[in-house]
Formats: sequence, C-alpha cells, structure tokens
Amino acid sequence: MNKYLLEAIGTFFFVLTYTLTGNPIAIGALYTALIYMCGYTTTGYFNPAVTFAIFLRKKISFLVTMQYIVAQIIGAALASLAYFTITNTTFLPKPGPNGTFYSTILIEILFTLALALTVLHATNSKNSKTNPFYGLTIGMMLTAGIFTGSGISGAVYNPALALGAAIIDTHIGSYLTFLLIYITAPLIGSALASLIFRLTDRDDE
Repeated sequence: MNKYLLEAIGTFFFVLTYTLTGNPIAIGALYTALIYMCGYTTTGYFNPAVTFAIFLRKKISFLVTMQYIVAQIIGAALASLAYFTITNTTFLPKPGPNGTFYSTILIEILFTLALALTVLHATNSKNSKTNPFYGLTIGMMLTAGIFTGSGISGAVYNPALALGAAIIDTHIGSYLTFLLIYITAPLIGSALASLIFRLTDRDDE
C-alpha cells in the first residue's frame, strides 16, 4: 500500500507543479526530487507511460501495473482539483502555438520514448545498479523534453496528467481528440522504448 500512496502523492505534486508553473526547470527539479524520495519503494515514476514500459520489461506484474496507474490517475485528478481550488479555473493540456495534429503526436511519441528509455537504462539495467545519479538523469531528460516540446505538443508525455485534468473539467466534449492523443501517443513511445532497450541493453545479450 505504501508504494501506491507514494505514487499518488508524487503524481499529485508533479501535476500540480506542471499546471501552476509550466516551467520546465521547476517541473524537472521536482521530478528529480520525487524520484529520489520514492525510488526505494516505487518504480512507477508518476507516469502511466513509464509504468507501461517497465511492465513490458516484465519487471512488474499486470496487477501491480494497473494499481500504479490507478494511483497515478487519482493523484493527477486531485492535483487538477487543487489547481481549480487555487485558480478558480480548470486546466486542460493542449498543443502549443507551433503544434499541428501530426506534430503533436510525433513529439509526444518521441519524447516519451526518450524519457522511458532513460528510465529503463538508468534503473532497470544490471549495469546501472550502482548509478547514484539516476534521478538526476531522468529529471534532466524530462526538463529537456518539456523545453523542446512545449511550443509544439504542450509537452505532456504523461497520460495521467491529461486524464486527471479531464476528470475534473466537466466540458471535455471538444477535448476528446487531444485526450486520445495524450493517452495513446505516450503509450506508443513507451512501447518503442521497451523494444529499443531490449535491442541495446547488454543484459539481454
């Protein structure tokens, strides 16, 4: 139970920081701190796409994967509720001013792939077991991804963020297309990351 509670708490603060600041450095710094805070207990990293990549590597069971994802969505929804309470408005992530339908999908796939691949190499390889900088590595990758993609896709890379926001916002009829993108594109990216990890990690040789 402790690991699922920590996963919900971590996702809560990640989403709240993302929605209130939109600042890549603040988001990346918080993400780094949360990984070090919870890394000894949880392996979900506050993101269903990352959790999915870990599941595909057969590091966690299907049941544990679903429990992580439920905890992440609950944390994200509570953060969206807190955002509404603080600002008196809701938040729905959307593409940036330079984004198109296809560029949004591509950016979400590519940088979720990069994030999930970083997590896998930094934490799920025997060659990285003694790496004390895994949290910093993952946080820096997320920061770079947000800087790069925020003007195009909105730099979500996390289905829980979009789902949590949609749960709280009651006017999501016109948002369903974006919601579908923010759910499916990161999952595609994480699946590709798992495949690339299998091809490149020396543990599988």
